[in-house]
Amino acid sequence: MIQALLKEVEGLGCEVTREGYMLKLHDPSVLTKVHKSKLKEAKMDILQLIDRQEQARLNGWLVYSYGEAYEMRVGQRNYVYVFAETNGTYTVWRGTFGHEAYPVREKIIIQGVSFEVAFEKATNYVRWVKK
Repeated sequence: MIQALLKEVEGLGCEVTREGYMLKLHDPSVLTKVHKSKLKEAKMDILQLIDRQEQARLNGWLVYSYGEAYEMRVGQRNYVYVFAETNGTYTVWRGTFGHEAYPVREKIIIQGVSFEVAFEKATNYVRWVKK
């Protein structure tokens, strides 16, 4: 999974960013040949992930590390999340929170779908709720 690779690389002290159509490695000296090879293999997926994160932020979503989750507040205590699952699919979840740290009401809107489908469903749900 791309998120796991990026976490591992960052844990070694190398940040990965985008520079045009290229990946920029900040302090690549800490990476092994295996890490560099994996990053090269996953380049297009990493660029796509960075694009997703940028688009989500532009549309008001809070983006968690490496696109593992996206959060949008839709009411005083209501939130919508898009979660990346370990199998590469995504889940859209809605929660209503009281004063507790856990939700008092929750609902899965859709699960087991691509990012594009999940993000579209989440965005449509947010628009509907905010009307």
